Amino acid sequence: MEILTDGEPLSDHYNSAKEEGKNVLNKYCVDKLNKWSIMLPAIPNLSKHIDRMERNKEEMSEIEQEEQKSQQDYEAEVKLFRALENLQKNCLVLHSWKKIHCMIEAIHPGHDCSSSKCKKEKPHRCHDRKDSDVEGETDFLVIGKNYFATFEVKNPVRKKFICRLNEGIDQTESTEEILNRLMKLELRSSEPKPMIFKFCVFPFLDKEEVNSRLEDRPQSATKLLFKADLENFKEWWDEHIENQHDQHFIPSMSEDLKAIIVGFDRKKYNFAESIREIDKSLRESKITREKRGKYKNGEKKGEENGELTATIINTEIQPSTGEMKELGIKYLRKSQQAAFENKKDHLLINGPAGTGKTIILQALLLQIARKVDESSEEVAVVFAFGHKAAEVYKKILTKSDIKFCFKKINNINSKSHQNIEKAMKQSTDKVTILCVNIVDFSKSMLEILIEIIKRLKERGALILIDDIQCLLTPNSLPKFEIFIKCISTCKYVRMTFDAVQLFYYSKAKDEIEALNQTLKRIGNHMTVIKLESNIRNSYEIASLLESVREQFTEIKPNIIMVPPQTFAHYIHGLKAVIHVIYSKRMPTVYEQINILLEKEKNKFCQENDDSFQILWMKGSKVARHKNIRSHGFKLDASSKIYCDKIRNCYSREWLAVVGLIAITKNTNYREFLSWVYLAVSRARVYSSLILYVENGRPPDFLAKFLESVQSSCTLTTTIIKNDEYTLSTSEDMNSTRAGIKRIRLEDGSWSDQSSSTTIVEKNHEYRPSTSEDINSARAGIKRMRIRSLREEIMETD
Repeated sequence: MEILTDGEPLSDHYNSAKEEGKNVLNKYCVDKLNKWSIMLPAIPNLSKHIDRMERNKEEMSEIEQEEQKSQQDYEAEVKLFRALENLQKNCLVLHSWKKIHCMIEAIHPGHDCSSSKCKKEKPHRCHDRKDSDVEGETDFLVIGKNYFATFEVKNPVRKKFICRLNEGIDQTESTEEILNRLMKLELRSSEPKPMIFKFCVFPFLDKEEVNSRLEDRPQSATKLLFKADLENFKEWWDEHIENQHDQHFIPSMSEDLKAIIVGFDRKKYNFAESIREIDKSLRESKITREKRGKYKNGEKKGEENGELTATIINTEIQPSTGEMKELGIKYLRKSQQAAFENKKDHLLINGPAGTGKTIILQALLLQIARKVDESSEEVAVVFAFGHKAAEVYKKILTKSDIKFCFKKINNINSKSHQNIEKAMKQSTDKVTILCVNIVDFSKSMLEILIEIIKRLKERGALILIDDIQCLLTPNSLPKFEIFIKCISTCKYVRMTFDAVQLFYYSKAKDEIEALNQTLKRIGNHMTVIKLESNIRNSYEIASLLESVREQFTEIKPNIIMVPPQTFAHYIHGLKAVIHVIYSKRMPTVYEQINILLEKEKNKFCQENDDSFQILWMKGSKVARHKNIRSHGFKLDASSKIYCDKIRNCYSREWLAVVGLIAITKNTNYREFLSWVYLAVSRARVYSSLILYVENGRPPDFLAKFLESVQSSCTLTTTIIKNDEYTLSTSEDMNSTRAGIKRIRLEDGSWSDQSSSTTIVEKNHEYRPSTSEDINSARAGIKRMRIRSLREEIMETD
């Protein structure tokens, strides 16, 4: 049995925690070559303060202001979390490291109460503690090679600065005491002890704002960080931590010491469980929190009997009702609830991805399906573009025990309306799902659709159409307005629309202008409701989508019906990742892609797990076949986009999505942004993009894109360069030299970007093919050296 230094035996909790800690380290910290921080947990801990208050402070109630303050306090922690995450240091970062009762008791035998000044006599409930009771918490504990760094994050108003500072100092000193005690247990008395750095962080305060009050600060070894320090965090880290501990010859930290620190709070490090919990919150739209009020029967809080009432703090959010609640949606913002309850006959719901358009249509289908079931005249018809969309509607109706007629149309032709009419007459069901797989986008396609709508109008049909934008192409544009006029004469119509998804295909300037004019006239026939708040995706993905959409509107500022996109909550997920790969040799590109795909699949993927998806986009096609996920998909020169059209991914969503996007010399920025938008918006919790350039140098717009999305601080960009040049003539060499110069200039602009950028360089390889080429290359290099020497002499003079 292990013995404490004062003769007391180590508890079973202590020994079991050490074993659990070793399991965690073996699982998450096995890569010895890793140059990035290992975050445990990998995402900011789920906070109950997730509400986004969109109104001005003067318009908010007192309780809303309190909630906003609590939420801002937590966002201060998230800001430091992201700074530590981007730190290119091989260290372990524990977020919200909890000091639980069994840990304190293990290192302090006889410990009963969290308060050292407690004078209450036993038995008392403060002495009757469970092993899992939390007695304190450290916001961030960083475990380096031979040091600890503890961070306490504060978000005070200026007048309470000293008060919060004192609180932070007390917390860091408490953590230091526990670490010293653990080191005393785990290290021999002769061994040098790791250094302990203590910091109090104020992410939203400038030092100048509180300079006058720093004179009143208590004497302490705890140092302060301010807003400017976080903006230059790598430089700050090198100065205050790296340069400090490097001066002391301290060996690497004991693995047992690491294990015991990690082991006591092991439950929160379950990556899969954390991801599922976030995904569940997003699928159920838990975008606010309820505050428990007084008991209904008037009894005082704390008594055993009595039922607590729950009220929503954020007045901009409403609890879902009726069919929305039946679909498992907990809350909606007022704009989404208004779209669902709108009584207009003809409604077009226009909004970005994730704003709830499709879920509103699904709830409306349930609503009108029950309505027509009681009516002897009306029928309900839903148009679903693609079999996957149709399957969703079938599942909803089946679960609610509503009978329906299902008609699949693989292509619209001159007999389609007759076949549909015949199928509906033969069926006694009042609800029809039309699964439309469009192959031909000719003018006649919309003419036949118009005939179908006319037949449905005669039957008094209530019509639902999701993703109406998939009917808009240059070929179908002349008839689209006629189609809208026709459908607006029906008894009841609900359609959804996202203009950005119109640009998954290349369009000429005149086609875009014609499209714009058509969109302007839609408002003459339909009531248009705009949705802006993203409720489906995590905060990180919603923020990235917001940046992409802003870039899109900058390119085409005159495109109407493109409302802005905003995040609706602070439910944090994993940080989005972008990999950019380009090379003169495509086999090198494919090799790098396959390595990245394997890493991404290992994060989430299990056999037959449909929560993870890879979308491979090239031109107007996208592959998302099961083979990509579960049967060792490898990308090479023979791989083909064989599976699907991009439009069949409308309204699809997965927990995690990797977007594999091919960029060619013909790719334009608008088309590229729409592909990025599609891939990112399909993910709820995590999105990764692998952008690879086919047979050429990166296009000019790529650097602009990386700069724009990095400013939102929601992703990490990895640029992998492996350029090999084959030189056959002196002319080729001159061209290559100019190309290298351009690449180096671009590299300089990339290297100046945010701290989340990593550039992995590989050697440029020159392959002269003949002796003449070698001589030409040597002469060119000699001239370059002479020219460089002359310039150096001129600068000296």
